[in-house]
Amino acid sequence: MKILLRNSPDSQWQKLEPFEFGGPDGEKKLETLLEESPDLLSTEWDKPILFFKSQVPIGSNAVDLLGVDEDGMIVMVECKLDANREVRRAVVGQILEYAGQLRGMSYEEFDNLLKANADSSLVETAKLHIPNDEWSGEAFRAAIKGRLEAGDFRLVIAINGMNEELKVIVEYLRGRGVRLEALELQRFWDDKTGVEVLVPEIYGLLGRATGTSVQPARPAWDWGSFAEDAAQKGLEAEEIKAIEDFYECLQRDLGAKIRWGSGASYGYFGAYWPFSSASPVGVSSNGRLGFAFVNLQKTEAERAFRVRLRDILVDNLSLTRPIYLTQMLVQLASLAGGTPAAGKFGRSAEVARL
Repeated sequence: MKILLRNSPDSQWQKLEPFEFGGPDGEKKLETLLEESPDLLSTEWDKPILFFKSQVPIGSNAVDLLGVDEDGMIVMVECKLDANREVRRAVVGQILEYAGQLRGMSYEEFDNLLKANADSSLVETAKLHIPNDEWSGEAFRAAIKGRLEAGDFRLVIAINGMNEELKVIVEYLRGRGVRLEALELQRFWDDKTGVEVLVPEIYGLLGRATGTSVQPARPAWDWGSFAEDAAQKGLEAEEIKAIEDFYECLQRDLGAKIRWGSGASYGYFGAYWPFSSASPVGVSSNGRLGFAFVNLQKTEAERAFRVRLRDILVDNLSLTRPIYLTQMLVQLASLAGGTPAAGKFGRSAEVARL
C-alpha cells in the first residue's frame, strides 16, 4: 500500500514510508498503541471500546489486552508481527485457550482483573468513560455475567500486516460461530515533517463481510424483541411465558418500573422502585434471573426491602445465586401451588405481598 500526502493543491505529493514495528519490542509497540487509543479498534454496533488493560493474568499466562465496551462485551486482544507467520498461526490457538480459561469466571473475579484500582469497581471505572446518563450499570454487569458464563467474547488478533493464511482461519472460525477478528494496523510516516498516518483494517467483524464496512443496526429492546431473542436463544414457549408473567407481575402487583438494557448480544430488563436507583432483580433473554441484594443498603427503605427479598427468594425458594428459568419454574410453581409442567409459576402469595 502506498500513502501519498500533500499540504496544498500546489504542492507535490509526498510518499510516506512504512513505519516498521519490528525489533524485540515490536509487539509491545502494537500493544501500547491500542492500549492508549482503544478507539482504533473498529467496534460492533457502534459501541466503542471503553478502555484496555494490558498484560492481564489469565491462568498461568497473560493476555496482551483485555477490555469492555459499554454494553458489557468483553474484548480480548493478542498482538503479533507480520514477520513471524508460524507464530501468527499459533496465536489463534493461544487466544482461544485464553477464552476457554476466561469462560466460567465469576463477575467478581473479572471485576478484580479489570477495575482501575482497589477503590473503584468495574462499573465505576466504565462510567468514567460513558457520557450517556441513560447507561445502566446493572445491565452492564448482567451482560458481563452472561458473557462470562456463555464464553461469548470478542477475540482480536492485532497485526501489522494481513496474509491470506490468517484471513482463511478467521473466516472459517467466524463461519462456525467463533467471534474471532484480525485487526491490521499499518503505520506510515514522513521523517521531514513528522507526519504520521495510521491505516486500520478489520477482518471478521460481526455483521460484516470480511474487509467491508457494513454494520447492522443494534436492536432497541422491548418485550417483543426480548421474547423473539429468547426464542432464538433456545428458550421454550412455556419459559418465555413464565418470564412474561414475571415481567407483568413486577409492574402490576409490585409497582416496579422496567428499564431495558442496551446490549447487542442479549436482551435484559431490570426492575426499579421509587425509593432506590438500584435494581435488585433482572432477567436476560437467555433465561437468566439475577439478584443483586447488595445494591439495597443505602437507606432504611432499601434495607427493609432487601430483608423482604431475601426472606422470599432465599428462605422460601432457596435461590442463593442467579439461576436459569428452567429451575425457577419448578421452584416458583411449587411455592404458588401450581403445576410445574404447566410451564409458568403463577402468582405466589409471598411474591404478591412483596
